[in-house]
Amino acid sequence: MPSDMLISLQNRCAGRECCSSDVLGKLRRAGVPGEEAVKILQELRSGKWVDDRRYAGCFAREKAMISGWGPVKIRYHLSLKGIAEEDIASALEDVDSQAAFRRMSDVLGQKWDELCRKEGDRLKRRAKMMRFAAGRGYRMDDVWEVLRKTGRETI
Repeated sequence: MPSDMLISLQNRCAGRECCSSDVLGKLRRAGVPGEEAVKILQELRSGKWVDDRRYAGCFAREKAMISGWGPVKIRYHLSLKGIAEEDIASALEDVDSQAAFRRMSDVLGQKWDELCRKEGDRLKRRAKMMRFAAGRGYRMDDVWEVLRKTGRETI
């Protein structure tokens, strides 16, 4: 069974990035004993099938550019996966900051325009915007900068 599991995980990791905690969780759910699971994980790491630093980089780029997440939310989710802080920091540094800022500008601009159409009360609109931005993991300083640069109402 362990060699079948190793081959299955190699195939999975060939198709998409996986981190160590993903692999251990899959092994645990499959009923692989702890010591055997660690051996399989070590084999996957030595073959470069699993690399937490590479996973963190891919995760950060995808979430920043496609999902429109901010660095706070990305950091939080990577830490939940058990990724080391230095790998998280490296991943966040590798994200194209200008492209991420443009993506954030698009996301926040769309939300602000939507709020302007739906919410007449200025204070409620601001509060909703702040909750939305915090939920996306954006730093408030960055949010205000985007709104000022795009000519939307300053908050």
